[in-house]
Amino acid sequence: MEAGTEASSNGIVVLCSGGIDSTTLLWWACRNYRPVYALGIIYGQKHVKELDAAINVAMQAGVQYRGINLSNLAVVWDSALTTPGIEIPSGEYTNETLAQTVVPGRNLMFLTVAAGFAVSKGVYKIGIAAHAGDHPVYPDCSECFMFDAQKTLRHYDYRLTIARPFIGYSKTELVTYGIQVGAPYELTWSCYKGGDRPCLECSTCQERTKAFVANNVPDPALTAMEWKRAQGIVGTG
Repeated sequence: MEAGTEASSNGIVVLCSGGIDSTTLLWWACRNYRPVYALGIIYGQKHVKELDAAINVAMQAGVQYRGINLSNLAVVWDSALTTPGIEIPSGEYTNETLAQTVVPGRNLMFLTVAAGFAVSKGVYKIGIAAHAGDHPVYPDCSECFMFDAQKTLRHYDYRLTIARPFIGYSKTELVTYGIQVGAPYELTWSCYKGGDRPCLECSTCQERTKAFVANNVPDPALTAMEWKRAQGIVGTG
């Protein structure tokens, strides 16, 4: 499987969270664009381990990383990802647990910041790792949203385009592509809880485990014992 390619010398700004989705996107971008800029955003999430991972991923890719601190925005949201006292949900994703992790307007904010950064660099392509596995409760991951966001951003500069090469991919298919192109998944971080090691029990950890199980490869970010435990938690070990 090969994501759509658009060879360009104009460059791209890639939104990077340090997880497997945005890391796969960065590897796709490096195959198709020059220059490539990696942009990480602190928006008040409970931990920044994912952005530490994003820095390491960008270094591995040999691209410039820019981090932006917008942590004060956390006060406007009630979300398990940002709000003290709202627990990170464990177990498989359900509509109820997903709703707890919604950060309203987050992607629109990210895209707006990325657009400003891109235009300042003379770049008119923004990459975001939205994919078909993103659940309906996240409306700002849908193709409809991305299309409308692009139309809005073009009022700022008519040349701006949002690249979403994995919009039709499941999480499993995205990982399949990443394995093919050598994305360094061993450097990535997905766990919402931000401990010393992935908890393996939160919804995003379980979704990650299932994607690697479906590809018949162990998660390279885990030890052998952690991988065995992760498979047991999702019922495939």
